[in-house]
Amino acid sequence: MAFNYRVISFHRKPAQESPSQFLANMAQIESALSQKQWSARHPCLAWHAFTPITNSDEPQPPSADWINTYDFKNLNEAKAWTHHLTTQSSACNHHLWFLGISQRFTVKKPAPLAGTAPLVTVIRFAKKKPELSRSQFYDYWLKTHGPIASQSPFLAKYEQLHLTQPIFPTDTGPWEGFTLSHFNSLTDLSQHAQHPAGRAAAADTQHFLHAELQPSIIVQKQNQLFFNY
Repeated sequence: MAFNYRVISFHRKPAQESPSQFLANMAQIESALSQKQWSARHPCLAWHAFTPITNSDEPQPPSADWINTYDFKNLNEAKAWTHHLTTQSSACNHHLWFLGISQRFTVKKPAPLAGTAPLVTVIRFAKKKPELSRSQFYDYWLKTHGPIASQSPFLAKYEQLHLTQPIFPTDTGPWEGFTLSHFNSLTDLSQHAQHPAGRAAAADTQHFLHAELQPSIIVQKQNQLFFNY
């Protein structure tokens, strides 16, 4: 298991733009920003861009038409990037962004091609049970649930994002973090849900997640860049 500091940002499409115009504009904006981002001022390890395939029926997560993740070696570098996102928010149609510690678990299923990222990712919003403290929640999620969840033979990669404090917005709402479950196809995602390992992971969530249904977004990879990983 390895970790780094991650910023995840959610963007939404302006009402006056068509979906195709929005995707083209975001690709252009991200291309321009990336030239600045990879400078010594913002030493990023990796950047990933995703677009939603579908949202879960209930409850709906914050509206998002484009999602970015940025990985950094230390907290100060990640915080510096969040300040940059704040200044660029109007140009990039930022809706929400969060900063946390990304915990990456090793799984056995490789991606289809060496050096490529999984094609489908499920981003789940995580809300703790009210009787658990944040430290108790993170401890169980990482040390007990993580090893269970990462055993599925259909997973390509499994990650947890534990939110740090303080972050922007200062009120994070009802969530303490995110799970990012990566698959090589929608078929693998479907088979994971039916596999005993996937069912065991789902059953274990009752021990640390709030009884309310947790929102999720199924996304597909649009772009990625790796640096010093």
